Amino acid sequence: LNVSHEEGVEREVWIRRGRVALHDLLDEEKAISSWEKVLEIAPDDSVSASSLLPLYRARENWTHLVTALTVCYRALLSELQSAPQSEDQEFDAEVETNIRPTDQFDDISSELIEVYERHLSRFDDAFDIALQRLRLNSEDSIALQDATRLAAMTTPRLEHVLVEVIEELIPQPMSVGALSSLSE
Repeated sequence: LNVSHEEGVEREVWIRRGRVALHDLLDEEKAISSWEKVLEIAPDDSVSASSLLPLYRARENWTHLVTALTVCYRALLSELQSAPQSEDQEFDAEVETNIRPTDQFDDISSELIEVYERHLSRFDDAFDIALQRLRLNSEDSIALQDATRLAAMTTPRLEHVLVEVIEELIPQPMSVGALSSLSE
């Protein structure tokens, strides 16, 4: 997060206020206003955004849900793009709270696609999310299905963009010269 020391302290106070409001006082309105205040201070604060997700879902506040999901999506996308490309991360299956960033990203992007598509009819935005997910993992069959379905719903139709992305992701065959140099 790119905030000054004072903003960081203010951010922490509002985050704690939100937690106390929700968990101790059972006051969802105060919790929402506290976490929204954090997002005013630090628009890319994924902690507050993720805290707001269940509250916005329960209220079916799709516009605010998309905003909070987008903050979480961008944070996870940034984390995945800056992480080493290896999938050989250590993972303890017995620890339920240890969710890989790729799993979180898949969950957030799937929900973002669903809200854009089903509740807001923003097919172009849903298509962009599906394409980005496919770019991150070309073997993700759900992302491919989503992108294929959504390409036909965009205006103008964007099937050609999907084809271009798929062509980028497919390994190119090696030339004869490259193959012969490998055998030497």
